Amino acid sequence: MITQTPETPTVPPKIPRPRKGEPPSPPPATLVFSPPRLRAHRHRQGMTAHALAHRAGVGTDWVEAVESGAHNPTPEKVAAVAEALQITPEQLYAPEPEARDNRQYWAAVAATAPPMTTRDIDSVGAILRRISRRDETT
Repeated sequence: MITQTPETPTVPPKIPRPRKGEPPSPPPATLVFSPPRLRAHRHRQGMTAHALAHRAGVGTDWVEAVESGAHNPTPEKVAAVAEALQITPEQLYAPEPEARDNRQYWAAVAATAPPMTTRDIDSVGAILRRISRRDETT
């Protein structure tokens, strides 16, 4: 006997409207697919890109392209990948970093950067310190 399960939502949840008489809440941050979150969930489960691709019914090249940020997946594929990882699709979305929030922006950049040598890390650290000092003075 085949049992049906309710459909998994394919997009992040909507923010509920405030009740009458309540002050409106600030606008929600724009949620975007997060390649670092996908990679982190896959690594947490000890799964290779090939194994995830097989379970989700997508190609290994597709998984690698999505994790590197070179490809933006459709909500349907996000749902398939989330199901293969046994998580909700919403767990693969994150607030979009704003350009004025340097810390969040650079954290997103660093999370998707290729592996770096100690010298590369020192150089990036020096640049980030300069940016941080500049932001503190403005």
